[in-house]
Order: sequence, then structure tokens, then C-alpha cells
Amino acid sequence: MTDRLRSPWWQAGVLAVLGAIRMAWQPDERLCMSMIAGACIGLAAAIVAGAGIAAAGARAWWLLQRVRQAITATTFVPTPPPVSEAMRRTGVTRVRCVDAATRLAFCAGAIRPTVYLGPALVDALGTDALDAVLVHESEHARRRDPLRRAIQRAIADVFFCVPVAAWWHRRSIEDSELAADRAAIGAVGAAAVAEALWSAAPEHSAANTELLPAFDGSEQARVAQLLGDDLPSRRPSAMALLVSFGVLSLLVSLAMCVGQELVRSVIN
Repeated sequence: MTDRLRSPWWQAGVLAVLGAIRMAWQPDERLCMSMIAGACIGLAAAIVAGAGIAAAGARAWWLLQRVRQAITATTFVPTPPPVSEAMRRTGVTRVRCVDAATRLAFCAGAIRPTVYLGPALVDALGTDALDAVLVHESEHARRRDPLRRAIQRAIADVFFCVPVAAWWHRRSIEDSELAADRAAIGAVGAAAVAEALWSAAPEHSAANTELLPAFDGSEQARVAQLLGDDLPSRRPSAMALLVSFGVLSLLVSLAMCVGQELVRSVIN
């Protein structure tokens, strides 16, 4: 549902509705009563930011609960010898194997991040590639990416009508994947990481839910990093910046109107 809300048509619709409300709403009292305009704008911006943070916190909690429930409902299998040996080689300790027919590898857990592997992926990987997967996912755990990603997605969901929020979310995911790849490259080399990336590619594995930092994702930038090429451009478009500025400006302006009406009602 949130992906649909982030579509340009939805964002254009929100911008039009906010603009229409603001044009129709013209409080007859002087702006912010006795406050100077700069202070009034700052207060309204703080109100919008505070409301967004509160909503994002609730959304992040809900996302983390969904992950926890999914993990609780998962069936686990004994750790196969290749994984136990890879754990000894890499020093990764928090690893569990799930009963899944797809090639699966991800890190989950807000408080105690754990690496989860599917036997199908383990069977498809060589020794070095398996080590690469463990190091990659353990780097997600070290960085607390499950918690960070839930918060980042929650912010993007709450501000679905702000295109820069969705861009920032995608950029954050890509940065975390690139950082985890660099850790794996440093441990076992680029060739092993390339093999693991190919084996865990979307056509071979389960779809990425975005709730968990899975081993697949951000393939274009990750391949460029493996080859030593320049990363593809990752700047937001001019239209995304323009729409984001318009939406945020209207939200702040409406917050000023609401505050003004509240003050007037108290005085009267």
C-alpha cells in the first residue's frame, strides 16, 4: 500500500489538496499573534517534525513487531556442518538456519540481531562464498541495520508524499548493502562476494521484503563496487526536490494556521 501512496499521482494529489486547503483557509488574525514571523515559522516546522517523528516511531514499532512475529512463526532446522565450519572461520556466532526451500539469507532483530540462512542457499555456495554471506550479514548486525532500516522505512512511509523521503530510504538501504559488501570483500575477497551475490540474486531467491536487510538488493551499485567502477548517480531528481519543498512548505503553513486558530480560540 505504501508503494502505491508514493506514486507521483498520489504525491501530486496530496500537493493539490494541501494547496487548495491553504488557499481556502485565510485566518483573519495577524500571523502568530505577537510572535515574529521567523519564530512562528520555526515553531510550526517543529510541530510538523514532532508529529512526524511520533508517527514514524509508532510505524517503526509496528514494522519491528511484524518481523518479530514472522521470526517466531519460522521453523528452524539444525545448523548444517558447512555453516558451523563457516562460523568458526569467520567468527560469526549468532546464526540460525530456517526451513526454507528458497535461497535465503538475512539479518533480523532490533535488540540482538541474528543472521538467518536457508539450506538451499548454503547448498548453492562454495566455502568462500558462504563465508562472504556470513560476514556480509554479520556486518548488518554490527551496524544494527534491522533497527535502522525499520526507522528509515517508517519515516519514508509517514512522509509518503515527500519524494525525497523515499529517495533517502532507498539510498540508506544501498549504503548499508555497500558497507556490508566492503566488509565481506575485506574478509574473503571480491570473487567470493560476487559468487554469493549471484547465488542470492532475486531470480534465485525469495523476494526482498524491505523489512529485513537481505543479502540481495541494490545490485547495480553493488556490482559497480565489486568491479571498481564509479557508482551510478544517486542524487534526487529536481522534480523530487521541488515537490518535497512544496509539500513541506504547505504542511508548515497549515500548522501555522492551526496554531493561530488555537491561540485565538483560547483568547476568545
